[in-house]
Formats: sequence, C-alpha cells, structure tokens
Amino acid sequence: MGRSNRTIWKCGILLLFFTLVLSGCQQKHGDSEHSSTVSGTPVSTQGAEEKEHKEQYTPIPTQEVKEGKDGFGEIKGKISEVFYGNDGNLLMQTEKNIWLYHVADRTVKAKIKVPDLRELSVRRMDGGYAMVGEVSRSEKKGAGMFADSGSADGGWRVLILDASLNIMKKINVSNLVGGKGHVSDAACIAVSRDGGKIAAATEKGIFLWDVQSKKRRKVLDFAKRRVIEHLVLDGANQIAFTKNDKKLAFFSSVLPESASDGEESISAWGTISLDGEGLNMSADADYHVEEMQVYDDCLVLSESFEHNSGRLLKVDTGSGKKSFIPFSDKREGKDGVYSSADGKYFATACLAGKSVTVRIYDMEQGRVLLKKTMKNKKEEYFYRIPRIYLLDKEKTCVVVLGAGIEEVETKMEQFAWR
Repeated sequence: MGRSNRTIWKCGILLLFFTLVLSGCQQKHGDSEHSSTVSGTPVSTQGAEEKEHKEQYTPIPTQEVKEGKDGFGEIKGKISEVFYGNDGNLLMQTEKNIWLYHVADRTVKAKIKVPDLRELSVRRMDGGYAMVGEVSRSEKKGAGMFADSGSADGGWRVLILDASLNIMKKINVSNLVGGKGHVSDAACIAVSRDGGKIAAATEKGIFLWDVQSKKRRKVLDFAKRRVIEHLVLDGANQIAFTKNDKKLAFFSSVLPESASDGEESISAWGTISLDGEGLNMSADADYHVEEMQVYDDCLVLSESFEHNSGRLLKVDTGSGKKSFIPFSDKREGKDGVYSSADGKYFATACLAGKSVTVRIYDMEQGRVLLKKTMKNKKEEYFYRIPRIYLLDKEKTCVVVLGAGIEEVETKMEQFAWR
C-alpha cells in the first residue's frame, strides 16, 4: 500500500509490478501518551522461519489479463502508475486519464482526466480519495479553481474527490503553511481519512489545516531546537495521520547533539498529538528507513536498499514498542519490501535474470504464506524493481507488468492465496 513508493532503475527500463491486500494491523492498543524516548537497541523478532513451509499456503492458478481482454481493455492508453482504491478497486493512471478499476469484476467504475499536477499521488479516504501533486507552472491563474485555490506559480495542491472521482474541493498547500517554509515532497503532505484535516511539513515545522474552518495551527516547531535523548529533531521526511486521525506519525533523519561535520544521520520515527503534545520519538542507528507505511495501530518502516539488513521494522503507535520481522531469504529486501493497504500482510521481491520471486508474509506472525516466481522471455520486464500491493479481504495479488515501458505490452496477472 499504501505513498506514498520509491523505486530504483536497473538499466533504465520499467517493470511496474503490482500486488494488493486489504486489512489492517490487528493489534489493539490504547491512546495513552508517552514521554519522548529514544531506543537504539533492536527489540524482539516476530518470526519468519528460515525455511519456507510449502504446506502453509495453497496458491490458486494465475489468471492473466492482457490489454483488450475483459475490463482491462476498457483502460485506454499506457499505464504509468497504479494506486490503492477503496472497496477492491485500483486507480490506474495513463497519460490522459485515471481509471477506477474493480479487480474482482475486471470493470472500470469511473475515470477522471489526469490533473495538471506533477509527482501525483493518490490516497484513500473514507468514501473518496485525495490527490496530491505539485502545481504545473503553466496552469493559468484561477482557471477552474475553487475558492480555496490561490496562486498558480507552483507549489503543492490537494484535490478532494468523492467515490466516483468527482472533484469536490481544491486546496493549495501554501494556504496551510502560510509561507512558513517549503514543502519538498508529496510525502510531506498528509490528509485525514475523513478529509477534514490536512497536514504539511516544511523545514520550519509541521502545520495542520482544518478544511472546514480554514484555520491553521503549528503542531511542531522545528525552529525551536528539540533535543531528545541527545538527538536533534529538526525536520520530517514523511508524515501521515494515525490513531483514527488523532495523531500524526513521522519519520526523519536526525543527528546526535554533538555531531561533527560530515557525520552520518540516523533514522528516527515517532508520533505527536494534533495539539502538539505527547511527542514520542525513537531511533536506531543500525536501521536506515527508506519509507513509512502508517496504520491506526502501527507504523511499518522499510529499510533502504543500500543498507538492507534482511528484516522489516514494525512499531506500535500506542506503546511505541518496536519489533523486527526477519525475512526467510538473505536476498530479500534489496529489491523492495511492500506493505499491504491496511497492514495485515507484506511482500518482498527478488529479481533474478528474466524472473521475479515474490513472497507474501503474514505481518502478525511473520510466516511466509505464498512464494511465487513469475517469468517472461523479455528481460525488459525485470530491469526495474517491482512495486507490490496486496488486497487483504480478497487475499488477491494483482501484478501489472510493463506499465510505462513503451517497448513491451502491458500485462496484468492476478492470483490468490489461502
């Protein structure tokens, strides 16, 4: 699931590979506040066995859908991006449109013209979606804008859509931060599940905007030097709402208070209440966070490919307790680790020549539920690491091959596990 998704080119050609899953981190925790603490010692493992047990899963035969067959043929144009949707849907972006595609029915439910935004990302909301992107400087001021829109000289914008992809509201992020700093990435913008609040992180702080009242407040001030357990928190790489929209989660790169020039930063993560109270932060010098997936009860932090240690970090958003889930194969992690839409499962990928091997894990127990290798005679499909998503409720994987690669046709495979 999920942003956010950061990928690395291998020889410059794309394999966009998709797998989806729905259902959340099922642990239940309280909302009690905790003082700011930092722990540099890895906690217990929840464990994937070193050997995979084939009897743990029963794969269903793969179904392949090509362009022009079933509902997939309704999608016109080359697919470049795919995002999670609600109720068993995917949002597939082509050059001209974004299509709401229902996986089980293989039908297109709705479509919308691609907005004039760069670095576009789509986030699920209750009963709709939020699109976040950087405004194209070529957009004419005020053209088709709603009352919340401002200047058209760049910056970031949030579009609020209903379930049928109708645009209900357009909001410029410059209104949120009031000129207090610069938003560097879409990952630094968060939208609550009910669409009532938007948060943005700049080098000055984290700001919260109430959509209805149009009131802004500063949740965390980075200008005030915050030293927590001898670590300096002065920015955020990514933010997201958690705990039923009552808190904001973040991850950041921090330095020791006494850091010398050229000293490497370490990864830190934590939560803070919307009123700015209850800052809870942890860090680990031996785990380099690349991306954070946020759920109501837990944070799932995947490691950077360059510092892969063969494990996945999970943090309880209530207690702050962390645990590491080890992978079953030492090669896993360097070609991507992907959490499901609601955090009940995750997947890893391993590229090898003209194939990719995907393992699907149970997030709670760390067991391998499915191992599947996909092959193709055209090695172009495997020049780029896949992006994998998982549908929990349906226990269905969807794999999109060749998306965005002009030299090969787009394919879609879907299969299930038990």
